[in-house]
Amino acid sequence: MRSLILSVLSLVFSQTAVAEVPFRFADYVVELGEDVGGIDRATYANDWWQWAASMPGSESPVQDLTGEDCAVNQRGPVWYLAGGFGTSLISRSCTVPKDQHIFFPVINMVVYPPRGSSITCDAAKATAAQNNARHVFVRVFLDGFELPNAGRFRVASHECFDLMGRWPADASAPVISPTATDGYWIMLRPLPPGRHKLEFRALYTNPDQAFGGMVQNISYDLLILEN
Repeated sequence: MRSLILSVLSLVFSQTAVAEVPFRFADYVVELGEDVGGIDRATYANDWWQWAASMPGSESPVQDLTGEDCAVNQRGPVWYLAGGFGTSLISRSCTVPKDQHIFFPVINMVVYPPRGSSITCDAAKATAAQNNARHVFVRVFLDGFELPNAGRFRVASHECFDLMGRWPADASAPVISPTATDGYWIMLRPLPPGRHKLEFRALYTNPDQAFGGMVQNISYDLLILEN
């Protein structure tokens, strides 16, 4: 009888232990103020835009509707996922190497000088901020679980940058500067190997400004490699 009671108790405790360790999306999120590889979030946001501008449109992960180009020009310990240009409804699949952080914009603005004219860095920052100050709705989901208070992850350029800064010197790319970005950016810690579903949705409600009605509805079927 004593042996039976111990077996039952062991089963109860093992079930309780499992129940007390639910999936927590927040455990995989790098909080604001926490650097990755000694680089802050605003610098990654600037570099994300340089990455997005670093390939021809035919190879652009941002213009890609399936995810087949998601590995183009990736480098370093952080893997960039694309949103979409303007209002976008896109579902992609992407294979990500193991032990990579994942960084992506839920919704954001980028501002740079119009062709043949100039602006100041402060003006670029101010224009990029217009739709993000009050007029935004942000939601992010991983494997069906929602990230609490995703709207706290607003990030803006500290320093302006050259949008074409990732092009090789021999490509003779034009200098597009000062460029600034402002928006809502998520940095994830490396996810466990296997398949994951990532979804992010956002919209601006600022109709008097450029892109003030933009909507982003992006989903990814991610495969995180084991080796």
